[in-house]
Amino acid sequence: MQGLAGGGVAGLLLLRRTRRVGRHALVLAMLLGAMAAAGLAGWRAADFAKDALRPAIEGRDLRITGVVAKMPQRNEGGACFTFEPESVAWADATADGGPPEVPPRISLGWYARGTGLWERAPEAAIMADASGAPATVHAGERWRLTVRLKAPHGNLNPHGFDDELRLWELGEQATGYVRTGARDAAPERIGVTWRHPVERLREACGTRS
Repeated sequence: MQGLAGGGVAGLLLLRRTRRVGRHALVLAMLLGAMAAAGLAGWRAADFAKDALRPAIEGRDLRITGVVAKMPQRNEGGACFTFEPESVAWADATADGGPPEVPPRISLGWYARGTGLWERAPEAAIMADASGAPATVHAGERWRLTVRLKAPHGNLNPHGFDDELRLWELGEQATGYVRTGARDAAPERIGVTWRHPVERLREACGTRS
């Protein structure tokens, strides 16, 4: 926001001081464009950061109700999908720390025991929390799930793929997995919504192909 304001003030001052067109106008346009771009980037980063996952929630079990926002990506080990939470509660009703808050978009994995891990799976310890084959989820469906989340962390290898940047671009501020152990509340498919019709159409076309 400061960059945008600064760009506006600079523009007014320069417009008052110059009467020429051509080169001066081009320089002015480039200057204003650069300051506006910097201001917009800073504003987006600040707005995005306010919805970040709080450290106190990482590694704790949550009971989340929400909608599958994108066509799930599947392989023999499970599925990965974008989820938009609508309501969140601690899986343990006696947990303290106040009501949990999670980002508006998260990335979830649902893995099966005894199969290869999905390429984006966290630690291999996930497999101890899974049982049987994951249910089939579709874009636009509303589910109630027990999950465990963590903040996105990308690799720091030079010239390697930056998964944290990719998640930032997608607006997904937490990653996690569905817990289906014997002591976890079972996943519950609540129904189908009208939301994300394009993703539902993409999935339908992919299924028929």
